[in-house]
Amino acid sequence: MAELTALRPLLTEQPDAPAYVSAALETGGRAKTSEEWLSEALDTLLGQRAKTAEAITATEPVVEVGPPEDPGVTFFLLQQRHRVRRNLNLPHDRNDDLADRLEAQLVRRAQQTGETDLLFFPQAEFDRLLTEQPALAETYGANWDEHRARLEKALVRQADAGGLGLHVLR
Repeated sequence: MAELTALRPLLTEQPDAPAYVSAALETGGRAKTSEEWLSEALDTLLGQRAKTAEAITATEPVVEVGPPEDPGVTFFLLQQRHRVRRNLNLPHDRNDDLADRLEAQLVRRAQQTGETDLLFFPQAEFDRLLTEQPALAETYGANWDEHRARLEKALVRQADAGGLGLHVLR
């Protein structure tokens, strides 16, 4: 538990942390603890968002509590919490409903566009990828400039087709 407790702060910082930490807790027979930790982390993130939104609507200066939260962190936290609660046979709550709605929205968007997610690698990571997996050059480009150009063309094509909210995630 000491090792997992040390990782607990990552639940609000790293998108992969909810899956790994909750799986470790469940494997150790601590599913209820997993649900509690995920719920508390989610409440923290949603509370931070609410405070930021209130400050913006009240035209008060926004004071950052920490680094800006990655939307992926909230999404994966919602999904893992929902999974753990389902495994514990707990009744649906508003956050479980939100997890369902977000997942349904992603599925619907993927079905409407027929497009797959675009994958962008920073140059150092791209170079390492091709060194380790040269066959991927056909899929992602023979060099980093070609990789970047392919992504830019795909984004322009999606924008021209009416795609909204297109952006590159870290």
